[in-house]
Amino acid sequence: MSFVAVNKYSLEKYFYSFFIVIFPLLTIYRSPVPGLRLSTLLLLLITPLLIEKSLTRNTLASKTSKFFFLLCLYLFCSTSFSVIFGSVINNDISLIYFRLFNFIIIPILGVFIFSKRYFDLNLGLRILINITIVSSIFLIFQTTVFYTTGKLLSGVFLSYVDYAQYAENDYSAWAKHLYRPTSFFTEPAHFCQFAFVGLVYSLFGNEYIQNRNLKALVISTAMILSTSVQGIMLVFLIWAIFIFSKSRQKKNKLFYAFLGIFLMTVVIITAFQFDFFVKAINRAITLNASGGNAFLARTSSISDFMALPFIHKIFGVGFGNPIPDQYFNSISYALYCTGVIGLVLMFILFIPIYKQSFYFQKVTILLLIMLFFGSHLFTATSILFYFPFLNNNNNNNSQNEPIS
Repeated sequence: MSFVAVNKYSLEKYFYSFFIVIFPLLTIYRSPVPGLRLSTLLLLLITPLLIEKSLTRNTLASKTSKFFFLLCLYLFCSTSFSVIFGSVINNDISLIYFRLFNFIIIPILGVFIFSKRYFDLNLGLRILINITIVSSIFLIFQTTVFYTTGKLLSGVFLSYVDYAQYAENDYSAWAKHLYRPTSFFTEPAHFCQFAFVGLVYSLFGNEYIQNRNLKALVISTAMILSTSVQGIMLVFLIWAIFIFSKSRQKKNKLFYAFLGIFLMTVVIITAFQFDFFVKAINRAITLNASGGNAFLARTSSISDFMALPFIHKIFGVGFGNPIPDQYFNSISYALYCTGVIGLVLMFILFIPIYKQSFYFQKVTILLLIMLFFGSHLFTATSILFYFPFLNNNNNNNSQNEPIS
């Protein structure tokens, strides 16, 4: 990114756009304030500096913000109803409300107030692409070092992570079975959930992206090497959509369609020649000693929802009140904690965003919804990271400027 390109943006826009991009990375670490992650603390610290210029009469007038406020109102009412009259309390009440207000306050400040003034889509995409490339190259380097020397290279300061379990894991023992590099994240899936946005934009963004194919290949390689099944599926799906969309633009559509199918088949067959790829797939579908696998671990919580009384199936047991130490993907979390009504409101939130989005944003939204079925992305961090890239089309030139 050249100095001239950066210089035309205000320092506040550059800082805030950068902050949005690295927010998922900051969320990994705990802050000096007990109970607050580093990302949340920093957002609260910059609030007094940004709030005055951000609040205008039209700040919260968009359809998306109104839908989000409706969702928040429902979450507060349904959670209060469940806490007062409900029969399923899995967590301390103070913790439930802390999680609820964390989910409400962070997106309102970060997305619906500050982003409208300080986040620039084009600048944010520049920063996102560059950080994704750096993260991808580092993950490829991690993999190279491990398979050539047997040494584990961490990109995370494990002593400072918010979830202490990561610092206690025996990564060396795990690597003997299947090495799973994570770049600057704590999980391979978390890296892929971050990187796929950059991959989508490098393929579907404006035609002025420099070295777009090379950048897409680097990101795709890293996502596959992460051994995350989500990442592998995302790579194949994104490239399949890209090839299909290109074939529709060509005169000989049938030829390019068959060419795309042939190339994808060759890639899949080649991938299965690598031991790490086979192990990653087996991890997702093969039962382990405890009778589970990666797929079941991400879907089994739906049975907890089915076991709830009827009233809780409608309204949930309260946002922030999941079963401790039970994995919930976004769909099962929304159903269990907010009920059928909460799940419907969650999906409705994407309707106005999708209608006014660019092509690469539409692809990202569809893939993000797909990820909801396997990952827990119904969080404040996810909303603050994804929504500025999906909900910002105020900059009419954002699709027409060169991306270095």
